[in-house]
Formats: sequence, structure tokens, C-alpha cells
Amino acid sequence: SPDTEVVQIQASDRDQHHLLTYSLYSSIDPNSMHLFRIHPTLGTIYTAQRLDHEACAQHVLTVIVKDQ
Repeated sequence: SPDTEVVQIQASDRDQHHLLTYSLYSSIDPNSMHLFRIHPTLGTIYTAQRLDHEACAQHVLTVIVKDQ
């Protein structure tokens, strides 16, 4: 279902006052980019819409984390 939590990404920074921003950067199948969303400050990945296991059994996403 849409808005289902899939996984939470965690990153760390050695700065005392760090603000990390998470974003979906790329995927092996470009269609996967439309099927997921990521919370920009928590790093939690959610489904953006209902997934069809028969259409695609696996989604490989690349997440980028930036230090503000």
C-alpha cells in the first residue's frame, strides 16, 4: 500500500551541529524512482504507491546524504 515504511537509512557526521539531508539519487530501473519516497531529515523510505511484485520483484535504489 502507499505510505508503507520500507526501511530507515541512518548516516552519521562528526560535526557537532550537523543537519543531514537524505534523497533518492538513482535506481537501476528508472521506474523505481516513482514508486518510493524518502523523508528528507529522517531517512525513512516509504512506498509512494502500490507495488506490483509481478511487474518488478526487486528495486535497487541509491540514497545520497548531504551535510548542510
